[in-house]
Amino acid sequence: MPIFHGWLVCNVAWQDAEKFCEWLSRKENAVYRLPTEAQWEYACRAGSTSMYYNGNEVSKLTEIGNLGDASMQKKIGKNSKVTESDGSVFTNRVGQYLPNAWG
Repeated sequence: MPIFHGWLVCNVAWQDAEKFCEWLSRKENAVYRLPTEAQWEYACRAGSTSMYYNGNEVSKLTEIGNLGDASMQKKIGKNSKVTESDGSVFTNRVGQYLPNAWG
């Protein structure tokens, strides 16, 4: 079965994503589905065994993704375990972060 992975969508409930996959499967007479948690983890880590695809250090997370970091803490006052900053509080440009080993 192919895994649906074409577009980036924000603020969509899991149930709504499931319904979209069902609709698209009927429309195209093919099977589309969301990945399982294990498949998602494997793909995100690109087969690595570390906690994150760039290692185990929380301090390096700002290199690979947009998360609640020092930028967020400074802008909206929410505490963060990540003391580094990617310079962005909310959404960010495509290609801003390092890709995993699979691109």
